[in-house]
Amino acid sequence: MLDNSHDSQEGQGVWLWTIVAGLILFIMEFLLFAAMVPTDWERRVNHEELAALVQAVGPRSANAILDRAAGWYDAAFIQTRLQQYSYRLLLPDPHTPAYGMEPLATNPIWPWLRGRLDGSLGSQ
Repeated sequence: MLDNSHDSQEGQGVWLWTIVAGLILFIMEFLLFAAMVPTDWERRVNHEELAALVQAVGPRSANAILDRAAGWYDAAFIQTRLQQYSYRLLLPDPHTPAYGMEPLATNPIWPWLRGRLDGSLGSQ
């Protein structure tokens, strides 16, 4: 029979686990998608979308929309330093001492990863 004898703390743990697992899967999917999209294609599509926006709403409204989006981007990624720390965490610098890991920074995968971050974070 169904009863209400479950401890409320146990139910919170299940919800917490569900939210954390869902968030991790979302981030992994985002990173996989970002890794597969070519940077030059992303820039071309960005320019085409901008031209379509200007044509659809006019240059004055398009500027207002872009200004608002830039403000949101600044508030979400720049002011919180998320963009800065993403680069710092994911991209090694050959000039910064890293306890013997400096030669790793010469690997050709890092410029590719920088292109992925530039595309994902919109800092082209």
